[in-house]
Amino acid sequence: MIPPNGLPASIALLVQELRGLLRVELALARAEIEDGARGMAIGVALIALAGMLGFIGLVVLAGAVVLALHGYGFSWLHAAFITGGAALLIAALAAYVGIRRVKPQNLVPKRAMANLRADVHAAAEAPHVPPY
Repeated sequence: MIPPNGLPASIALLVQELRGLLRVELALARAEIEDGARGMAIGVALIALAGMLGFIGLVVLAGAVVLALHGYGFSWLHAAFITGGAALLIAALAAYVGIRRVKPQNLVPKRAMANLRADVHAAAEAPHVPPY
C-alpha cells in the first residue's frame, strides 16, 4: 500500500527520522563517555594524591615520629619501621580507592548502547510492508 504522500516522501521522512535518532543516540553516548571520563579523572587525582601523601608522609613526618617513638623507648630501627609502615598504609589506602575509580567500564556508554539495542530490536520487530 502506497502512502498518501507517495513513497519518495515516506522514504525521505524515514531517513530524516533515522538521522534524528542517530544524532540523539550519539549525544547520549558522548555525555556518558564524558561522565565516565570525569570519574576517571577523579581517580587519577586520587592516585596522584596517594603518591604525594606517601612521599610527604615518609619524608616530613617520619623524622618527627621516629624521634617521638625513640623517646618512648623504641629502638631507632623499630621506630623507623613503625613510622614508615603507617605512612605506606595510608598511601596504599588512597591508591586503592583511586584505582577502583579508574576502570575502563566507566567509559562505556551503557544507556546509549541499551537504547541502540532497543531501537534495532524495534526495527527488526516492525511489520514489513510487502512491495506493491
